[in-house]
Amino acid sequence: MREWTSRTFVNREYQREFLNKYRKQNTSCFACHMACFAYLKVPDAGESQAHCLNYYYLPAATKYYGHTLERDQAVSDSIVLANRLGLDTTNLSGMVKFLNDLYQAGRIAPKPELPVDKVGSRQFIQKLLSAMATRTGIGNLLSDGAPRAADHIKDGWESCSKYFPAHGAAEHEPLRNYPGIALLWALDSRDPVVDHHQYVHLGIKYQQAYPEPYKLASEHAKRIAAEVFGSEKAIDHSSFEYKPEAVLHAQNRSMVINLLVLCDWIYPIVQSQMTKDRSGDTSFESQLLSAVTGYHLNEEELSHVGERIWNLARAIMILEGRSRERDCLHESFFRERDGERAIPKQDFEQAKTKYYQLRGWDEQKGWPTVRKLTELGLSDVADKLQETVALKDS
Repeated sequence: MREWTSRTFVNREYQREFLNKYRKQNTSCFACHMACFAYLKVPDAGESQAHCLNYYYLPAATKYYGHTLERDQAVSDSIVLANRLGLDTTNLSGMVKFLNDLYQAGRIAPKPELPVDKVGSRQFIQKLLSAMATRTGIGNLLSDGAPRAADHIKDGWESCSKYFPAHGAAEHEPLRNYPGIALLWALDSRDPVVDHHQYVHLGIKYQQAYPEPYKLASEHAKRIAAEVFGSEKAIDHSSFEYKPEAVLHAQNRSMVINLLVLCDWIYPIVQSQMTKDRSGDTSFESQLLSAVTGYHLNEEELSHVGERIWNLARAIMILEGRSRERDCLHESFFRERDGERAIPKQDFEQAKTKYYQLRGWDEQKGWPTVRKLTELGLSDVADKLQETVALKDS
């Protein structure tokens, strides 16, 4: 089964069933060799490319229809219509659950334009996506995203907070059990997993979710973590120890990936099925840059470029009001909920402090210092920031 990225299915049996029935071929973005998308064709429901959270509607549709053609058509509708209308399936994954919770709690009622008593049906998903795209009825509210909608619904955040941990983005990989992912979320301005997949994959997915030959033995994952991040504790999910160091490294490299327009499903190549010890080659981006442009930067120099970009991005966020207090998650994540453990708030805050120190930032504000920006060749950025906020010198 080549399309192994569809981890959001109810279980792997559903995954194999759906894909083996409707996948016509594997496909990819442009000429990418990875081909991690499945090209799907469901009778009387159109054609699409999909992977990962594109299958967001399968759990609800399975619950509504069972293992039937109608279920498969509803899933296809949810992908095809979202693509046609330009709607984000990652946030829709949280939106569907949020609306179902609201209905079950009696906070919203079924209406002709949105039959929330039929979550999982073709009728519901067609009407929801159409209403959002055209801003019709409740779709006008929902089109701004579930978190903004929750502000206008009585006790809306009681449900919304389960699925939207920070920055208005839907949860993408669980935060409560993975301190490194929780820290990534707090320090970003959106869903961080979209360009930090290699950290997530090494720490979780290669070991737990992927079938052979992609599965990675724990001893290999720990050794690779020590090689790439400096310590095997980078992927030890029992505490926040060494997570600030790992997060900083992952952030800098994510900026490089975006700069070079590479896919973070592949780069940096932290592991490989082509080597006996499963180690990858994290210098490959610098080799590509040299081969294609003739511009030579080694891996360390390229990571330094990533650090400059991350600090520039932080400066922009500061102009928009970002500070340590806003490097946070919804408060509910620091409380036990539905049998899930709470993120320890004190450990979380200590990890943030350590992170700011490693960055050379003001640990009280979470802002780069004048000295750090100057070291990075961004003194003009420091000057601009100082027109608005008072940066520490060092």
